[in-house]
Amino acid sequence: MELAPKRFMFVFASLCVLLSVVGAGLLLRWAVAFHQHNEQLWMVPVGLVMLGTPIVVSFSILASKNN
Repeated sequence: MELAPKRFMFVFASLCVLLSVVGAGLLLRWAVAFHQHNEQLWMVPVGLVMLGTPIVVSFSILASKNN
């Protein structure tokens, strides 16, 4: 079954927003709970990737649609 383009873009945008929120939450959790003792440092790069990747992908898709 093929999704309509508008519905596909809505689902894609929703997943990008959700992934960015999870990444921001992970960074916030690290800052509140582990930053003082410099523990669980794996949370920082994972959170940054989860926060930034959907934003970059969304901008790339929007830029390619305009050309």
